[in-house]
Amino acid sequence: MVKQIIWSPTAEEEKKDILRFWIIHNQSPAYSIQPEDKINEALELLPYYPFIGKKTDFERATAIIADNCLVFY
Repeated sequence: MVKQIIWSPTAEEEKKDILRFWIIHNQSPAYSIQPEDKINEALELLPYYPFIGKKTDFERATAIIADNCLVFY
């Protein structure tokens, strides 16, 4: 059975904050599309390969690198 990714409210807000930062920093929404696409590409693999990430020092947390963002799960 393939697992489903469920974003916590905090994670959703942090993702929006990151994208807003890039829009403001670059004065254009164009660049913010790239990190979001990279994050989505990495997350599409997770339901099929849940052990693709790397263990962290945080208990029960794993991370994957998506472009220049770390995604913890």
